[in-house]
Amino acid sequence: MENNKKDTHKADVSEMSELETEASLKEFMRELDNYLHWYNEDIIKESLGYMSPEGYRASLGIAV
Repeated sequence: MENNKKDTHKADVSEMSELETEASLKEFMRELDNYLHWYNEDIIKESLGYMSPEGYRASLGIAV
């Protein structure tokens, strides 16, 4: 009986660890997505005449 409790506890700890890892991965992916959006859309770029990509497209009359 005691051995069964230990096995159950190990399974519970393992499942909790997997859930925490999954949540951490989702949080990381959300933060990465936010960063990539900022870098690709909001940051001012020298190659675009010191405008953001959105501002550059607007200056060309291209709506996205």
